[in-house]
Amino acid sequence: MKKKILLLIIFLSAFCVKSFSQSAGLYETYIVFGINGNANLYYDLNADTGNYDFDGQFLGTFCEGDTNGLIFKGGEHKIYKCGGCDLTSTRIYYRVYLTGSPSGSYVSNSLGYLSGFNNGCGGQNQIWDKVDYNTNVLDGLSSGDYTIEVYSDATVTCDGGTVFASNGGENYKATFTINASTVGGMISGDAAFCSGANSGALTLSGNTGDVVRWESSITSDFSASVVEIDNTTTSLNIENILTTTYYRAVVKNGECGEEYSGIHTLTINPNSWTGTVDTDWNEPLNWCGGVPVATDAVEIPLVTNQPIIASGDNILVESVNVFSGATLVVESGGNLTVANAVTVASGGDFTVNNNANLIQVNDVSNSGSVTVIKNSSALYRLDYTLWSSPVTGQNLQDFSPLTLSNRFYDYDESTDSYSVITPSTNDFSVGRACLIRAPNTYAAYVDDDTSGVIWEGTFVGEPNNGDVAVSTTTALNGYNLVGNPYPSSINVNDFFDANVATVNQTSALYFWRKRNDPNTTTYAMITKAAYVANAAAGGDTGASTFIGDSSDWVVNTGQGFFVQTTGASIVFNNSMRRGVNNQQFFRMEQQDEDISEVSRIWLNITGDEGEFKQMAIVYNNQTTLGLDYGWDGEALSDGPIALYSTIEGVNLGVQARSQFNEEDVVPIAYEVTNSGSYTISLDHFDGVFLQGQDVYLKDNVTGQLIDVKNTSYTFSTIAGLFTDRFEVVYSNQALSINDLVLDTDTVVVYQKNDVLTIDSSNLMVKEVTVYDVQGRVVYEKRNIDTDVVTITDLQLQKQMLLVEITVDDRKVYKKIML
Repeated sequence: MKKKILLLIIFLSAFCVKSFSQSAGLYETYIVFGINGNANLYYDLNADTGNYDFDGQFLGTFCEGDTNGLIFKGGEHKIYKCGGCDLTSTRIYYRVYLTGSPSGSYVSNSLGYLSGFNNGCGGQNQIWDKVDYNTNVLDGLSSGDYTIEVYSDATVTCDGGTVFASNGGENYKATFTINASTVGGMISGDAAFCSGANSGALTLSGNTGDVVRWESSITSDFSASVVEIDNTTTSLNIENILTTTYYRAVVKNGECGEEYSGIHTLTINPNSWTGTVDTDWNEPLNWCGGVPVATDAVEIPLVTNQPIIASGDNILVESVNVFSGATLVVESGGNLTVANAVTVASGGDFTVNNNANLIQVNDVSNSGSVTVIKNSSALYRLDYTLWSSPVTGQNLQDFSPLTLSNRFYDYDESTDSYSVITPSTNDFSVGRACLIRAPNTYAAYVDDDTSGVIWEGTFVGEPNNGDVAVSTTTALNGYNLVGNPYPSSINVNDFFDANVATVNQTSALYFWRKRNDPNTTTYAMITKAAYVANAAAGGDTGASTFIGDSSDWVVNTGQGFFVQTTGASIVFNNSMRRGVNNQQFFRMEQQDEDISEVSRIWLNITGDEGEFKQMAIVYNNQTTLGLDYGWDGEALSDGPIALYSTIEGVNLGVQARSQFNEEDVVPIAYEVTNSGSYTISLDHFDGVFLQGQDVYLKDNVTGQLIDVKNTSYTFSTIAGLFTDRFEVVYSNQALSINDLVLDTDTVVVYQKNDVLTIDSSNLMVKEVTVYDVQGRVVYEKRNIDTDVVTITDLQLQKQMLLVEITVDDRKVYKKIML
């Protein structure tokens, strides 16, 4: 402003010394623009000031359609008038045309009086100004090079009425350029890839401007996870895309702003089965994107060859979708692990065969039905099995249609007994088991040559998945009937660990599988420490299966079992699920050959009529001599014979002890309901006992020490419970046969099958005399010299007898009620 004033003073000084050829004139004129939103710029028209000269000026490059690029604001005129001349108005004119083609009319823009002061010719110098027109010069103009032509005038009462500032009639001209607006264009190219086969190209077309970069995102609106791609060409090569991804190009034309192209969606379709070669899941050419990996969503459409997961296959995928008409089969010995959902369309067929597994990782909902097959053990007429369904919606009668309708049972925990359930109107409950009898058409068991029938249990429904909570009760003894709810095996250790707050401290998992035989106990049992069989014949002995690392042991698909609880519910979850393939309802995974931390022995007690009971003693550095949750297992004594050890008043079928010590002594109790001859034997062993450690059974009645690793021990007993007769020891420091001491417990007398038996525990019997209640001799025998005497010719009837036995010249008397 100071510069303008200085120039004005110089101008006026010069003017005052001249002759006044004109009485009025414009000595400084400006045109004012706003450019790109910045502060107003004053351009000189007919003056030499510090401002930019307008004439010959390039105003800039703008974008077509720009609303704020080049704004005409107005102008400012400085006008002198001498005495006797008045100034009435002033204007600034402009027109715009394509450079080199002058045309069009001028736009007139009036200015208003701002201020004035006296000058040297008796008049005034005045400033007229207006800078708020805000006219968009670019409005309606297309791209090209333009000229804006300007001049000014003022209306006065002298000098012919009008004075001009018009550059000697040539006017003042400046130029500017308009670029076409940026157009992002559209992307063409690959629109979908099959998972695993994703290399291709995208091409940008229809754009106006240059590519600045490309961008990708996994969100369709680019609101997150935007990746900038350093590529300024109109082509983009893409590869290794694992999920549906969105692409766009960023385009800029000259000074125009950046614009995005249309968004191109590159869909990663599930890896789809084609069956081009055969039915082999692991053949790459059978898939549109190669053999699926764990991150692939898999689709099974209807094609000629349908996929089969074979024995030994361990397949991992993200999800499975079986289309209508299509089939997927997991053969026995195969495993399919799915991270998320299994979907089977109506008309689709997904079958998990016997000893195969469908494992799921995440707790998601499935859709549609699968068929899960689980074979029973060999069954005979009147045999029962505890079944648990791996699917939802399986009707009981449909599952076993040949079973009599009154031979389906659930378990009433409040009465601790089985109750009949109507099979036609009831489905399996998730996580619970039912007791179901074999069809009456099966053959009855006669002997070991009788062939049993394997029932192919077929479950159809939506596969169970995720967390399953089963309500439980502590009524009566707190035993609850539950079952594996999944179409896969579950880990025994994981089940115990997940239910530490609910399962009783001494509870095992108890399994039913036996022939219909009153002489055998009903339940097998398993803990973290050992598995104990329920019967030597007709049940599961477990002799060759439950060895090795117990952390691998599992409960198979379809298996029901009992557990004793102290809380309101137990839980099953996906973390328990395993891919173990075997026929037994409860068996271990791949066994470890060297399990140095665990040493176990399994003892059997058997009777002459097939009675059987088993127990286990386990040495482990993770357990103690007290009760250990999940490791110790309370014995269920529901048969005519029992064998167990006792800790803190609890009778244990599995006793877990601390690290093995050769000086350890384990008292063993037995109970029989019938007098007679019984045998204790070592069924199998592992750990240090495979490395030469001896195992002895000590008979505290006879004083004998029996090496049960090499021989079984047969003894005679009357009916009853005996808690201190036997001990398991590991060194041979007991009495020999020559050191036996005769007492009344050494000699056992019992009657069975019309035979009177006298057993003196290896001491020689010399004479036997039998008296009736009246003191009459009813039987007498001399010079016997044997330790077991059987009397078959005694006329027996219901009465009390007194038996006099002479052993080593001493007499022992025994009463017996026939």
